[in-house]
Amino acid sequence: MVVERGTVGEMSHLFIHGQVNEAEAKMRRNQLEIQA
Repeated sequence: MVVERGTVGEMSHLFIHGQVNEAEAKMRRNQLEIQA
């Protein structure tokens, strides 16, 4: 993936967004385990 203008704000936004997605995935996985 090519980013034309990789500003620090953009990078941190992408990084934080990735962290949020990861945490959300973990929460969903835990909920599935609790339900099982």
